[in-house]
Amino acid sequence: MYPTFLNPAYAEIFQLSESEIEIPKCVVQFQKWKGIPLKESFGGKVIVSVDDKPMFAELALLKQLIDDGWQARWLLNYNRRNKPPVLIAEWKDEKYENQKHEPIAELKINALLNGIAKLNSHSYEGCWDVLAWKNGEILFAQAKRNNKDLLSETKTKWLAAALDFGLQPDNFLVMQWDYNPRCA
Repeated sequence: MYPTFLNPAYAEIFQLSESEIEIPKCVVQFQKWKGIPLKESFGGKVIVSVDDKPMFAELALLKQLIDDGWQARWLLNYNRRNKPPVLIAEWKDEKYENQKHEPIAELKINALLNGIAKLNSHSYEGCWDVLAWKNGEILFAQAKRNNKDLLSETKTKWLAAALDFGLQPDNFLVMQWDYNPRCA
């Protein structure tokens, strides 16, 4: 189900109420972007190089899924409170406010997002970075830099709501990433 680059070989443990759940996790390395700095780094996000192009890790994750034939969006809920996330298919080197919202046409995918949000106290807070779908398969993926990022309690709550909605652990993927030390 997962693209080769994102093939999980590990598990990330989440504590849900009284039980632990294992979510598939892959570990990837990127090259550090050494070209012309981006004008807009979305508040100082780290930039990686993929195919000699600068991008955020979330966009690298999105790109891998799209290259493998998935439809996908980066779900941005920055400053959105209980509003649905802004859905990004690509990042322009411009301010966040100028990014193009790419609505999802598939009613089932929208119903999934809305249903999970309803179970998540009517909130999209904590939705995972990327939502992808292909041939009836659904995948929520989260980028997490090794030894830098922690998965917040809101991410765990979103996961719990999604599982209550009927998704399974293999509908999720944690992409733990870092720079390739030989290329840093």
